[in-house]
Order: sequence, then structure tokens, then C-alpha cells
Amino acid sequence: MGPLDTDRTMSTPGRRVTGFRSARVIVVASPDAEAVGRAVLLDDAPVTIGRAGHVEGGLALTDAELSRRHAVLEKEAATGTWWLRDLESRNGCYIGGLRQGTAGLVDQDVIRVGASVLLFEKVELEADAALMPVEEPPLFGRSLGMQRARGEVARVAGRDMPVLVLGESGSGKELVARALHARSGRKGNLIAVNCGALPPDLVESELFGHVAGAFTGASKASEGLFVAAQGGTIFLDEIGEMPLAVQPKLLRVLATGEVRPVGGSDARAVDARVVAATNRDLRAEVDAEHFRGDLFARLTGWTIALPPLRARKEDVLPLAARFLEREGASTRLEPDAAEALLLHRWPFNVRELEQVCSAIAVRAAGADEILLDHLTGELRAPVEVRRPVAAASAPPISLSVRPDGTPSADELSRVLRHHGCNIARVAEFFGRDRRQIYRWIDRYELDLEALRD
Repeated sequence: MGPLDTDRTMSTPGRRVTGFRSARVIVVASPDAEAVGRAVLLDDAPVTIGRAGHVEGGLALTDAELSRRHAVLEKEAATGTWWLRDLESRNGCYIGGLRQGTAGLVDQDVIRVGASVLLFEKVELEADAALMPVEEPPLFGRSLGMQRARGEVARVAGRDMPVLVLGESGSGKELVARALHARSGRKGNLIAVNCGALPPDLVESELFGHVAGAFTGASKASEGLFVAAQGGTIFLDEIGEMPLAVQPKLLRVLATGEVRPVGGSDARAVDARVVAATNRDLRAEVDAEHFRGDLFARLTGWTIALPPLRARKEDVLPLAARFLEREGASTRLEPDAAEALLLHRWPFNVRELEQVCSAIAVRAAGADEILLDHLTGELRAPVEVRRPVAAASAPPISLSVRPDGTPSADELSRVLRHHGCNIARVAEFFGRDRRQIYRWIDRYELDLEALRD
């Protein structure tokens, strides 16, 4: 399935588009497994969200917690704003974790309807944008932001020009460098250097090498990292932290393709493709005279901007599943857990998500499903605060059903009604996972809306 179900021309690998502005709503989590990943392009017509079999057109989901006609998306002609309006649903609509009757939507809004989680996204593609929908290691992600990044990598990888990668800490800038190197056809190594981690007085020596005796402690000659990257790629991470005194020497390497070791008189030709990265605003650094303008001009022959994770929430759950699978944990998330992960701002981006998933895997060891309780308090809070207290403290209910048995329709109805049709609590009562509860509901053709009355 392409990035936009209703515009297949935009989903062709490597396809260049001529500019596009619209909005779409994406199903990012749902009991309706076949619907996950579905994207509905929004035009001027209202889009009704509801239960499958009760909504013609629009967004129909096989979700027992949805009302027949749960909500509608409507565009305000005067402003172009899209509004979500609750159609008097039984369990409401939540936007950004808060229950809303009618609310205007902004880019990356997380919408909870029933047991399904949707994402509202503004779609803006510049003229001549190159998209690559097919995920290709190491750049994973279904979002348009990652499709754009992969497309840019594909366009420029075979060239020798320098590339500057922009993005926040933890957003995956080194992964872009690795993707560029992998696609470049270069036979040499990829050498990664963190300019901010090098001692200021040794940066020049580390990069360009030195002759024996060039400075105190230089008992042996060193070729330097540029020579080590001969025939390959050198990745200069945190380029904005490179000392001003060293920047002219890097500029000379870019201009001449030659390096001169510290203390040496002879230059050596070197063929290393330069990929630099920063989380700083280099243009502002140039204006403040903290970075050389001529070096900035050399490095920006081609720029690839990586969006932060909070600007591409479509990627959060697939990335979480990838990290959880690597840790040997379940990749199934209950709706509350999925919503909580999507609501988090992820200030440290993919690196933070990876560490969070490692911790979740420890808490959820042996579990068939990742629950909200497996997340930390900070992550749980926006969703946990609205869990019904009354249901949790309700008087106990006794049934004759064995833990390994199957309830009758009447018994299941009693438990559903007792817990306000909260599927997570019903599943906990029976000691089963949510999928089994939904199978019983379908088998007995129970109407959750009627049971909530």
C-alpha cells in the first residue's frame, strides 16, 4: 500500500512529484489488523468514522468499541482547517489524550476512537520531491518524512559531492551516512568521527594525520582518519563543534582533495567522500562567526533534513515493534499502550524510543501483549489518568466459569456490563488476552453499545 491510498502515483519508488498539499488520516493501531497502515486522503468531503457494516465509504473499522457512527471529519472551507466532531458516541473521541466533542486538528494529532488510534497528518510535498516508500536498511520508517529522506539518499548517493545531514540528536543522522555509503558503490570503509568528542588540540592530527615528532607525544607517524577513509566515506558528525582553527584545513581538503599531516610539508591526495552532520543551525553559527561561511558553502552542496520523531509519529509503533522484537518481547500493544507511545514527545528521538522499548521488554517478559502498565509512569500518565476509577473499585463479581473455561453469552455480558465494556479489564478478569474477548463478543454477536446503557 502506498503512502496515499487515493493517489498511487505518489507511491512509486523513486517517483518525483510536482508539489502537493492536503491532509490525511492514518490508522496506526486497531483491533482491525487489516486496517492498520490504511491512509485516507482528505479532500473537501466529510469523512465518517464508524464500525464496519454501518458506515458506507469514509473510514469503517472492525472495532467492537466503536459506535456505529462514531465521529466525522469535516473541513472548514474558509480556513482549510479540519475538525473532528463526535457523533454522540458511547465512549467518546480523544485528541492528544483529551476527550473532545468538536475540535480543530493540527498536524500529528493523535486521535483515539474506540480501541483504534488514528493519526492526522498534513501532507506537504515540495515540487520535484523524490519519495522512496520501500523501506531499505538502515533507514526504516513509513512516514513521508522518511520516504523523502530515502529518496534524497537515492538521488545523491552515487555523486561525490559533500552532503550535509541536518537533524536533532538521536534522529538517525549516522544512519543516513551509512545509507549514502552503502548506495555509493565506494569500495573503501565508512569512517565515523564525532567532532565534538575529539580534544580540540588533537582534532587536526586525528583528521589529517601527523609526522613523527610533530608534537610532544607524537613518537610515531599517523596517517589520520581521512586517509583511513580512502576510497570510501568519512562521516563528520557534530561538524558544528569543529574548532574554528581547523576549519580552513578541512576547507582545503574539500577544495583540493589533498591532506597535509601536522608537521609535514608534503600533501597527499585522498579520495574520501565527505558526509557531515549537525543538530545546530549552521547559518546562525556563521552569522555569529562561530563557523566559517566558505566551509558552510562547501558542505551544503546537498542537504538532507531528518524530521524529529514527534513530526513523523506514523513511524513510532513500527519502530517500537522492531525494537521489541529484537529484545524477544511481544510486538502486540494494547490500545492504551499504543496511544501512550504516540502521545509522548520523544525529545531524544529514535534513540530514546529504543531505550524505552528495552525497558518495556524487561517489564513485559513472558507477556503476550504489551500493556499500559509495562510503560513508565511518565509515558502512562496521559492515558492512565482517564481510566475509569469506578470500574476498578466496583464490587467483585462471581461467576462459575473456570479460568480455562469459556463463559456463556449471559456471563460475558454480565462481566462486560460490570466493567463498563472496558475490554482490558474484562480480559484481566478472565485471565485472557483482548483478542480472545473480541472473539467471544463476535461469537455471541453482543452489542457493546447496548451493554453500556
